Amino acid sequence: MKTSAILTTEESSSGIKNPVLIVDKDGIIGKELILKLGKDVQVVFVTRGKHYLPDDYARSVIFVPFIAKFPTIPDGSYSFMFIVDSAQSQIIKLLPSFLEKARRDEIPIVYALSIAQVNEKLLDFKSKYSRLKILVYGDIFDKNLSLHQDALINKFLYDAVVYEKIEVPGNGLGKTYPVYLDDVIACLLETIFGAHVREQLFFAFPKHSPTDLYIAHAIQKAKPEVKIDFSSQKGERERRDILTPGLYLLEYKYPLDARIREVVSEVSIPKAHKEDLEKHIKKEKVSFFPALLFLLFLFVLPFVATISFLVFGILGLFAAETSFNKGDISSAASWAGRSQAFFSVASASYEPLYFETNILGIGQKIAPLGQAVGAGKDISGALVSFSDAYKKLSLILIGKSSNPEKDFGEANLELSDALVSLKRVEGSRELSKAISAKLKENSRLLNFVSSVQSVLPQLMGVGSKRNYLVLFQNNMELRPTGGFIGSYGILSLDKGKISSFTISDVYDADGQLKGHVEPPFPIRRYLPSEHWYLRDSNFALDFPKAASAAAFFLKTETKQDIDGVMAIDVFFVQKLLVAMGDVRVPEYNETVTAENFFKLAVAHSQKDFFPGSTQKKDFLGALFRAMQQRFETKKDISYVALVKAIEESIASKDILLVSFSPTAQGVFTINNWSGSLWDQRQERKDVVNDFVGINEANLGVNKVNYFVTRKVSKNTIVNDEGEISSEVNISFENKSDGSWPGGNYKNYLRIILPQGTVLSSVSIDGKEQETVEAVISPLVYESTGFKPPKSLEVERTEQDAKTVFGVLFNIPKGSKRTITFAYTIPSKLDLLASTYNLKIVKQPGVLSIPFEFYLSYPTSQEIISASGAIIRHKESASFEKDIISDEEISVKLAKNK
Repeated sequence: MKTSAILTTEESSSGIKNPVLIVDKDGIIGKELILKLGKDVQVVFVTRGKHYLPDDYARSVIFVPFIAKFPTIPDGSYSFMFIVDSAQSQIIKLLPSFLEKARRDEIPIVYALSIAQVNEKLLDFKSKYSRLKILVYGDIFDKNLSLHQDALINKFLYDAVVYEKIEVPGNGLGKTYPVYLDDVIACLLETIFGAHVREQLFFAFPKHSPTDLYIAHAIQKAKPEVKIDFSSQKGERERRDILTPGLYLLEYKYPLDARIREVVSEVSIPKAHKEDLEKHIKKEKVSFFPALLFLLFLFVLPFVATISFLVFGILGLFAAETSFNKGDISSAASWAGRSQAFFSVASASYEPLYFETNILGIGQKIAPLGQAVGAGKDISGALVSFSDAYKKLSLILIGKSSNPEKDFGEANLELSDALVSLKRVEGSRELSKAISAKLKENSRLLNFVSSVQSVLPQLMGVGSKRNYLVLFQNNMELRPTGGFIGSYGILSLDKGKISSFTISDVYDADGQLKGHVEPPFPIRRYLPSEHWYLRDSNFALDFPKAASAAAFFLKTETKQDIDGVMAIDVFFVQKLLVAMGDVRVPEYNETVTAENFFKLAVAHSQKDFFPGSTQKKDFLGALFRAMQQRFETKKDISYVALVKAIEESIASKDILLVSFSPTAQGVFTINNWSGSLWDQRQERKDVVNDFVGINEANLGVNKVNYFVTRKVSKNTIVNDEGEISSEVNISFENKSDGSWPGGNYKNYLRIILPQGTVLSSVSIDGKEQETVEAVISPLVYESTGFKPPKSLEVERTEQDAKTVFGVLFNIPKGSKRTITFAYTIPSKLDLLASTYNLKIVKQPGVLSIPFEFYLSYPTSQEIISASGAIIRHKESASFEKDIISDEEISVKLAKNK
């Protein structure tokens, strides 16, 4: 490193006394650093070429040309140094000189390099100077498409904008490390100005890297007209994993999709490539409609042709849908193909029609006809894509695919194309009412497929084998996440195929547990059980935590490693039977239906059952084997109905999903598929986020929940100071006569409320109870002569930013009882203008909850807006609904004018 004349210094208004040295041969990162540091900070910028800066910034910058292997650096005192290395700059050879300079002046130095350049030898520099900060950044992208063209995400973005097409290399499962340029700059400044005194190694890219296919889908969502295909490139890109521990500076849930949307919406095409784009567009226009077809319909009744083929296309759509619902995919694909052909002809005939009418000045009047044709073409194309995807996925699932990775990738792209096509026509006024109704009816299903699509290859074990723990929760014996775990299964997926699915009795595993695991207090005291086992592992209110506990017990008891947990209950099996129809189980000489499933399961699993018995395992195993055989051999199954049953069960929490892959779990959490207590609502000064959840645990060792119903009401009052108090009434009815499988309902009841809630009182059947803190220590309640308090014991806990109150609440056979919790939440409403938002969380394993809500507010207030289901009254509002999934309602209040 050569040095030149000594610099003079003067303190800037930012408080940085000496100049800042930035060495960046390419200059892209360095320029953005200068803009972020501020126009008053003196900077020595060593770079190649001249980079445009606003005049008020340029005045404070000394440009030093990077034109030799060893550029001349002005000597003098610096506040700190930023050394940015690119693969071609060879800065690494100068790093020892820079370190020596920083050590002499006792200043911090940041060395930034891409992940592709990292090696263990490089990281050894950490030990040479304690104030050295090494920042490793990922594949930088920005709205300037010429930026870092060697990064795959930039190639994807360029191809998407210029060609409206992305070619994904290999099978699409390669890892990438995208990071937005502004976020890299923020991370660089964080290393200097943040409170990271001891840390030396930092990472500026998402901790959990997405796949190439995920990036392609994210761009496609931002620009729906983009098509995705696989390139012929063979082999995988070189892995760039970093094993050395460091500090990840980006937030845990990096908003990658939002960054990509921002880039796509603001992207600027480099001038050098605009000519390429214009040629591409011109070529597309020339080949868009065959000239012969255009001329033919220009003179031969284009209007009649367009209307006729439009009608034929719509009839084909209905025929395809009917075949889909019957499970006849071949027929559905055939009809969809015909429909697509009809719409294509209608589209071609519409062009001369529009040309003719435009000459007459009435072109806009027939524009809706052309839009309807386009929408029909999109829908029929989507059905063709769905059919093709189904065929490929079917071959994978039954193990008949010759190349599962290739077929899965192609099927995933076909699903993506179908979803994008349907998204384009969503809400189209030009569609027939019947088709619009069908799209609206299936909108939630389509959203489900769209959400799970990006992680489907990973979940299905396309790249590597996956093992999942399946918990069979009997919600007739209700537990916090759905029901008592009587059986469990191990589901193995390899290259998309179910390689094995074994079902075992939970007591087989629990019998192998060695040593003691302390159970939650209610299990030990009220069940009672001195030890904790897999069968009781689902006691946490948050299923991801319960799933971790279940995985721990499975590993401890059976040495089985798993990649995720799925919990299903009786209601899901019933929905599955509704979709599939009756299932004959020859081993038991029984025909199982949605109506008799529970009774048969009880009859074959519970009578004379004892720990270690194989009755339950054998019956469930026989039932699922029969269902699997019917699925593979019968053609009259409605696969749309099957997927709907799964989607509806996930929405109603009859299926809960947890993946130990952070990427997949992020999808599950955001879509509320995990039974998590995570609250996605933002904290704002003008919004009060209220929360209520009712959670029951049957500790009576019976199946009484088959006979139990409940209803809930919440009365909320906002006083003149904006303080919010509530009463939650929970009414139970136990219709059991006491005979098996019913009995008394021994219910450990928990109410989940906002963090910091103060409990005012608890009443039972209208009578306020004297309460005491629950006795939770086994050293006390298991001691000789212990007598429970006469007052109502209340357990208070904090979990996931929520306050939870728990009580043992018994409902004897043939009785009705009501319990009321009165409390005040810590948040206050701003009476000038603010919003009250209530999230109602439904417990897994409960079919539905009749829920009533009443909100009273001061006379000085009025409702400005409210959720659609809210009924407005004078100085109050109400809401009434059977809750089958989590619900959110809001009321915006403001001072009367």
